[in-house]
Amino acid sequence: MNKARRIAARSSRRPYRHHAGPAKQRRFRAPADAEPGRRRMYARLYEDTVNASHLQHRSVRSEAIENYAVHSIHLSPESITTSKIALASVEPEHLSFNPVQGAAGKPLLQQFGCMDFAFPADEEVLEIAIPLEKRYADNEYTLICSSSSPGFHAWVLSREAGQAVVEVRRLEGAGEEKGLLHWIAVGWS
Repeated sequence: MNKARRIAARSSRRPYRHHAGPAKQRRFRAPADAEPGRRRMYARLYEDTVNASHLQHRSVRSEAIENYAVHSIHLSPESITTSKIALASVEPEHLSFNPVQGAAGKPLLQQFGCMDFAFPADEEVLEIAIPLEKRYADNEYTLICSSSSPGFHAWVLSREAGQAVVEVRRLEGAGEEKGLLHWIAVGWS
């Protein structure tokens, strides 16, 4: 039962006329260029005679919608989900950020971080282990590291799938004992 019939049933009135009375005849008109004898064959609705209450559920299908008729204003917020986006339809130029890119077809993983370090009083070299939050496929990933101060130099000693070891050297004459180690790792996951 559609909405118009439900409303009429509550108020015990008929939702519309079932006979061809004058009110129903006025809703239709023949086109101006129709032959006078054939005018009764044409039935056109006046504007604003059919509204949403006259439509049955699922009566308007996709073939009734004109191409390019649906615009962004017609979409409700959060109505487009992952399942509605075709694979490979979103390209880097569509994104509002610059993603990390690699060889096509391989999942790329980027990780980064910052660690405190402090030298003991008489040491000039310090080894720091960097635990990686996510493991890489192998040890063939790129790791770049630097220190927060020009008094220290940092370089990579070894890489494993789950961690890396960096060596930090204090330069002669540098009186600093503490610093920050910044690192970035990029590789295949």
